[in-house]
Amino acid sequence: MSSPRQAIARSRPPRTAGPSPLARRALAIWPRLDPRALARCADNPTSLAAHVARRTNLPLETIRAILVPPVGEAEGQLWFG
Repeated sequence: MSSPRQAIARSRPPRTAGPSPLARRALAIWPRLDPRALARCADNPTSLAAHVARRTNLPLETIRAILVPPVGEAEGQLWFG
């Protein structure tokens, strides 16, 4: 007979390997952010920017531009021919 803990452990989804690339970038730039709160943003740049905006005086557009680097023309040609 299995214990209740084993049943709960089997019903939980597996944990992810770590924070998303955007969350890691945000933590590198703003190290005092809560990693669990960033994980709840589910790698959504707008949601991450809104969370960071609560801690800084930067506008959302600026934070989003910092977190999501633009693709240059040379990189676009490499990726899309």
